[in-house]
Amino acid sequence: LRRWGARAVWSGPVSDTSRAEYGSFSDFTEFFSSDTVPEDLQIYIFFSQQFRRGTWNHGTIGYAAVSQSLNYVLFRYEEW
Repeated sequence: LRRWGARAVWSGPVSDTSRAEYGSFSDFTEFFSSDTVPEDLQIYIFFSQQFRRGTWNHGTIGYAAVSQSLNYVLFRYEEW
């Protein structure tokens, strides 16, 4: 995970809303059956790009979400 943190353009807990600056707006409830996101979920954003400067209306993002308590790793790429 240290390597991921070093390579990420942003990393932090899911509760840190500053990740929206990199196009990460998900509350991650769609990935958990109980709608309860683990408190230890860490997000590692590896790349993100706005298609039009100044707006996240369209863009791309690649990230990993990791919960050590659940032994859960999610890799995701989005283009919208």
